[in-house]
Amino acid sequence: MTDVTGTYAIDDLSQGGGPEHVRPVVLPFTRETSDLTDPTFVWLLRAAQLLVGALAFVVAVNLAILLYARTVTRLGEIAVRTALGASRRASCRNCSSRP
Repeated sequence: MTDVTGTYAIDDLSQGGGPEHVRPVVLPFTRETSDLTDPTFVWLLRAAQLLVGALAFVVAVNLAILLYARTVTRLGEIAVRTALGASRRASCRNCSSRP
C-alpha cells in the first residue's frame, strides 16, 4: 500500500519498509494555473480588488487627515516648545506619543 502525501510516496512500514523506502514522486498537475476562465467571475474578482483598493485608500486618507488635524490643534504647543529649545525630533515624538 502506498500513501501519497504532498510530493512523496511512503511505502507501508508494516511490510518491513524503513526510511530507505521513502522516495519522491512527481505528480502531474492536471489543472490549469487558475480556474478563472469564466469572464463574469474574472470581472467580479477585478471589481472586488478595486473595492478593496478603494477602501484601503479611503482608510489611508482618513488617517492622514486625522493626524493633520491633531497636529494643527497643537501648533501653539509646538511653537512654545520650539521657542524653548526643543528639537524637531522631540516635538514630533511628543505629537506622535500623546493622544
